[in-house]
Amino acid sequence: MRAQPPTNSSELQAWLVGLFPGLAAKLEDSLHRMDDGHITEHGVFLEFKDYYIDHQIDYSSPEVEELFRIAELSLSSDPGDAHSMANAVCTCFLESIACTDAGDASHAMMGPASLKFFDYWHSPYQREQDSPSNRNS
Repeated sequence: MRAQPPTNSSELQAWLVGLFPGLAAKLEDSLHRMDDGHITEHGVFLEFKDYYIDHQIDYSSPEVEELFRIAELSLSSDPGDAHSMANAVCTCFLESIACTDAGDASHAMMGPASLKFFDYWHSPYQREQDSPSNRNS
């Protein structure tokens, strides 16, 4: 269990691949790789959100708990998401999963700072899921 959020893209990649080993192949072929070969925190989370949406099945697994625990630490220590790590968590992960079934299933794992950001983007999804036309399908 990690005590603090990753502080750079390399730490983030190593940490996420440690939790979700299948992500390694996706990062290896990333379109978000810069000319010098590295991927920014934003690029890592953009690749990860696709992996998470497509491959995560157990949303109460220890890996998912750890993911959202560290996301919460990152956001609560940087409430204005001024640091690139907190900004990447918000804009490239939480916002991106908000209107998906994966985001809906992950809602219970999020802490207050994560939920504050996530719920703003999740509201349209909830309204659509609760519409009469979806209830009759």
